[in-house]
Amino acid sequence: MLDLDLLEDAYYEVDLKGRALRMNAAASEILGYPPGELIGKHYREFMTAEVADRVKELFNSVYQSRQASPPREGVMSRPDGTSRRVEGSVSLIRGADGEPVGFRGILRDVTDRRQAEEALRESEERFRALTSLSTDWYWEQDAEFRMVRLEGRCSCQRYEPACIVLGQRLWDLPGMLADETRWEEHQATLAARKPFREFEYAYRSRSGKRYYISTSGAPIFDAKGRFQGYRGTSRDVTQARHERRLLELEHRVAHALSLATEWRPTLAAVIEAISSSEEWDTGAYLEFLDDGRARLQVSHCGPHVPEATAARYRMRIGTTIDRPVLLAEVARAGSNRWIPDIADVLEPGGVWRELLVDTGEKTLLLVPIPGEGRPLGVLAFASPAMRNPDERLQRTMRVVAGQLGQFLRRMAAERILRESEARFRALTHLSTDWYWELDTRLRFSRIGGERGDLARSQAEGAALGRHPWQIGLRMAGGRSWREVAEAMRRGEPIRDVRVFRRDRQRNIVWYAISGEPMTDEIGALAGYRGIGRDITDRMLAEQRIQRMATHDSLTGLPNRVLFTEKLEQAIETETSPFAVLFIDLDGFKLVNDSLGHEAGDALLREIGSRIRGCLRSNDVVGRLGGDEFIVLVRDVVDRFEIGRVAGKIEALVGHPLRIRGRSMKVTPSIGIAIHPDSADTAAGLLRASDLAMYEAKRAGKNRHAFFADLQPGAAEPDLSGRMDRSWAPV
Repeated sequence: MLDLDLLEDAYYEVDLKGRALRMNAAASEILGYPPGELIGKHYREFMTAEVADRVKELFNSVYQSRQASPPREGVMSRPDGTSRRVEGSVSLIRGADGEPVGFRGILRDVTDRRQAEEALRESEERFRALTSLSTDWYWEQDAEFRMVRLEGRCSCQRYEPACIVLGQRLWDLPGMLADETRWEEHQATLAARKPFREFEYAYRSRSGKRYYISTSGAPIFDAKGRFQGYRGTSRDVTQARHERRLLELEHRVAHALSLATEWRPTLAAVIEAISSSEEWDTGAYLEFLDDGRARLQVSHCGPHVPEATAARYRMRIGTTIDRPVLLAEVARAGSNRWIPDIADVLEPGGVWRELLVDTGEKTLLLVPIPGEGRPLGVLAFASPAMRNPDERLQRTMRVVAGQLGQFLRRMAAERILRESEARFRALTHLSTDWYWELDTRLRFSRIGGERGDLARSQAEGAALGRHPWQIGLRMAGGRSWREVAEAMRRGEPIRDVRVFRRDRQRNIVWYAISGEPMTDEIGALAGYRGIGRDITDRMLAEQRIQRMATHDSLTGLPNRVLFTEKLEQAIETETSPFAVLFIDLDGFKLVNDSLGHEAGDALLREIGSRIRGCLRSNDVVGRLGGDEFIVLVRDVVDRFEIGRVAGKIEALVGHPLRIRGRSMKVTPSIGIAIHPDSADTAAGLLRASDLAMYEAKRAGKNRHAFFADLQPGAAEPDLSGRMDRSWAPV
């Protein structure tokens, strides 16, 4: 038989006169009496008259209908003065002859649940009241979706004039950019009488400025349920979209540069990306020559540029400007220059006037590309519309210019290295560095060569009779002397085997060893001979280039390329979950603006060191560029553990530091994605952690957010019209 005291719900039985026959422990608890005390008592003896009357009415109804009652809810008063809200049902107890002999019932205590529901309703009401105060303007539409009301402090600024909106459907308004808005999807939502949230549309004002509006609304019905229209709120998200677009541009350029192998096509792609993102009709890169002239190396014309103008730009690729006065001024200043009307600054009859004014350009933006000591060149963007300076865009251009400067210097270093290696091979083909011979037991029998470093520093007598591995020569590249020695004994030639040793100053010296077998008159192996050349400079250069390609030059941390490789390796090899933390510094701009870029660089180096100090030896921290860092935390046990790591980073990074005699403080906003729950690819993890970081910023900064906690709408925002994130690998 079932032990009724094990039930969480209250169970009771009474006879037809209302005397208690049976009650479990839960029933005694709800009624407020000790177990067993109520057995034999009439329910009116332990209930208030009001409650007892309701119970009697319920029992009578069940008795007459011979049917169990549906669940009902009521308040049960207890002897200690407290009350409990309960929900329960009653059914008949039948005897052996099928006739009713009593009642049985179930009661469930729903007091806490109802209190929680009430608290939730109150919270939602407060939330709606607060959000209604934060909207920019309020609107109403009729049943045909025509605007009938528009109120708010921003409405007249955005719609010029606002009165043209009334009586119109949004998609019929002049200036609407249909290619940037999903009107068909929105119209289907309206036709279905469904509410909508944060639907974005774009339009261009009479002044030519592009605006983005986010609107939310809900249908209106009358008392009879007939559809009357929509009401809702709207806000201007132009600045937020602008900020997001520029951040994406920075990421995209950084990613393109990290994967590039040729400078000219890469520059062309970067210029095109900037032009299309920020609506510049034309873009170009002019390289500074050693004699003071400037040469047009790359140009781009957008789809709206007349073909005749585009042809003139193409024809001028490779031409030089003998007296680039304007470009020289920008180079000397080392900063961007925004010129609203280029006719005011160009000399009549000059190349610039012929190239720009005659093609209808008005506004010009010049961005110097930093080099070693002097700018390498200038990016030039032009537009036929008069445009006022955009400080946020110029900040992005400074970041892009720095990235391009590093890229062009790397390309130049690689070109110089290739040329140097070509000359080196040509010279070493004619002359050896040093010469050596081994006997049949692979011991040195001769070492010579006037320019051979080993021959000069190693006395011949000390090496003779000894194996190469006995005089400090060690193998590189995972090879072993045992492997090479076996090839020699088989009479196989060796080519460019890399070995190294330490010289007397304890510096590592690298050699490339090549050799072939010597045979006697009958063809038997008589020994081995070959040449060795010093390749120390080449190895060091390769190491430098490798580090330049995989590490951030400012902080020494892994850059985007190396971090992505390590992340992909972790995806392939790690069996335990791991986390990716996307870190963006709050307040970094203030340091740069107030103390200059040198102070900002010093701060970034210190922050990189602090983040590294929060991690274990097998974790990875890298710098993506600007004030963005990325962390790979391995062997994550649970969210609590990774939250604790994020908390350590927040505490240590947020600790004040002194730079140039001034105390300053930045804080981190951290987005967290966990593999494989958040994503199972490197691109997906970076994207998820980036989105989570923006949620942390939105929530107030100086905190961390998990991608898993983002609402579905936040996890996949509308990306139509936006370029891909720069960190998405191809």
